[in-house]
Amino acid sequence: MSHTTTSAASFASSMTTEDAVQTIIVALKRLLLEDLKIPIDEDKLDPHVPLLDSGLGLDSITLFELISLIEKRYEITFLTENLN
Repeated sequence: MSHTTTSAASFASSMTTEDAVQTIIVALKRLLLEDLKIPIDEDKLDPHVPLLDSGLGLDSITLFELISLIEKRYEITFLTENLN
């Protein structure tokens, strides 16, 4: 499947905050299920459940892959100090 790169600014420029949040949640679910092929039911991907430990239980490698994919796809950079 081919994905185009979308800048974060153009991604949400004409949306309300609520629409932007819902769009981001859908995009993150797609990244987890389709791109990273996380074996989990979509209905268990609640936006309030943590990605690590007692939440979805993703390991640090998968989390790194997710962050890298987000940075590449949306042309943004997460600062290391913000990831702790």
